[in-house]
Amino acid sequence: METAHLRAEIHEYVDQADDRFLNLVYGMIKADNTSYELSEHEIKVIEERLYEYNKNPSRGRNWNIVKDELSGKK
Repeated sequence: METAHLRAEIHEYVDQADDRFLNLVYGMIKADNTSYELSEHEIKVIEERLYEYNKNPSRGRNWNIVKDELSGKK
């Protein structure tokens, strides 16, 4: 769908929307425009984990397996 056509449809829909819908859309826009800053501690933890991963990438575990174990499926 062309951008201009999509914009026109969205504008038409928004003009008829209720407060709940407008608040949802506004929340999505704000979340998309939010910049996140990490603390020095968070950056240090991420760097340490990345270092360990790069040192031995096969050491980690597949998330789906871990998730199944935590939920009692395995």
